[in-house]
Amino acid sequence: MITIRPGTDSFTFDVESTGVLEAEEVVLQAIHILQGKLDAIGVCLFEREKFRTYTPSGRAGNDGK
Repeated sequence: MITIRPGTDSFTFDVESTGVLEAEEVVLQAIHILQGKLDAIGVCLFEREKFRTYTPSGRAGNDGK
């Protein structure tokens, strides 16, 4: 279980696990997984924008998007 408390320039949270992994390792693995997912989203958005066309008004072009 993770509890998150907001701060002005940081995140404070508690990590609970079964004890197989240290709390630091749980957080590092979670960050690694999240980074991979964010990278995948970024690639999809980049590919989508490459093929998107815009009219001068800034609205979507003939591609229906």
